Amino acid sequence: MPTAPLRLQSVVADFRRRLGELRAALRREVRTAGGWRNRAELVLVTATLLGLRFACLPAGGLLRLARWSARPARRGRGAPPPATVPPPVPAAPPAAEPPPPPPPAAEPPPAVPAARPIVPVPAGKVFPRRTFSALLCTYNDAATLGRAVEAVVRQSRPPDEYLILDDASTDETPEILAGYAARYPFIKVLCKEKNEGCNKGINELTRLAAGEYIHWGASDDYMLPGFIEHAMRLAEEFPRAGIISGELVNTSEHWNNVDRLLEIPGWATGYVTPEKYLHEYLEAGDPRGTLAPSTIFRRAAVLEMGGWRKELGTWDVSFVLQASALKYGMGYVDRPCYTWVYRKRATTHRANSDLLRSTEAYLNYLRLARTPPFRGLFSEKFLRLWFFANMELAASTFAEAALEQVFAGESAGDAAQPAA
Repeated sequence: MPTAPLRLQSVVADFRRRLGELRAALRREVRTAGGWRNRAELVLVTATLLGLRFACLPAGGLLRLARWSARPARRGRGAPPPATVPPPVPAAPPAAEPPPPPPPAAEPPPAVPAARPIVPVPAGKVFPRRTFSALLCTYNDAATLGRAVEAVVRQSRPPDEYLILDDASTDETPEILAGYAARYPFIKVLCKEKNEGCNKGINELTRLAAGEYIHWGASDDYMLPGFIEHAMRLAEEFPRAGIISGELVNTSEHWNNVDRLLEIPGWATGYVTPEKYLHEYLEAGDPRGTLAPSTIFRRAAVLEMGGWRKELGTWDVSFVLQASALKYGMGYVDRPCYTWVYRKRATTHRANSDLLRSTEAYLNYLRLARTPPFRGLFSEKFLRLWFFANMELAASTFAEAALEQVFAGESAGDAAQPAA
């Protein structure tokens, strides 16, 4: 069995190989990303995050890369040389100014507003009823599937239909779904003979759904009581809104069961304009996460945006969410609506652990956001914040996975060593 240093060398060599592939891919992107103002940042972000931490770049490589990014852009053939500007005439020295007044006393910070309860709709105000479809694509999730389905069927307003796609599960999932379909007439189960992936399955369910509004659920997450009722109340009051989002409870099997609430402070239940969504949320909040799990979508808007795009990786849902809100506005529910469970074996963590795959998805996101029909919806300020924040998250997740691989190998090697 190889020793621990040899295993570490193997991991570092694999890391350097992947980093080389990433740098090459980003260099190709720089050559073709003509509309990006500071194109070299696409390379420098990864080189800085990874090269400085692990010293995997050749000696002087980062310095040469920085010098390359600072070079002025080449002028085209026949372009006139820069105009010569005469030196400015020195101005007379300014007169002495009186000393500035003392600064005012510091004011106490404003109090954080408390969460606002939902205001009931007046008795005389009735809106046309809209239909709602809950969607779920599952594969070998028998351990958590029952909790997810129970949370939907026990809603104060059940869905008009609940479409569940079994993507060729090999555990007890088919039997569990058959039992629920027999008890609840609005549940429709579709079974595949071959596993084809969640993205393809959820796109099929979106096209099959009869509801005007849809929600994409997950087998290991679950709705909170009242989600559908409160979200659809806003959808019926503001039918132009592209999405309706509520507060999201984040929990993890690695946080000792401590929940974290993802909300938008200061926002009350009601309609949010595209401008307010952009400036007060996208450009001012944490760009690494969204309220996608606690969001229902106007189905026509989803189809207009092209559906859930596989090339965006784990951002397939959030891109549609953001584009819909930036075009049509959104409804916001000021109460916890959904619980999202983070697991290291889940899709999000596995995707972030693959640095090359994550980077490719992020670049696809940027390309799509800057092409019709989405050009002009996303601000450059937000796209920069979004790209750097998510690249840092992917790099740290990848580094954590690499270290865990080293430590796991050392532990296995120590256990195999004979006792002295």
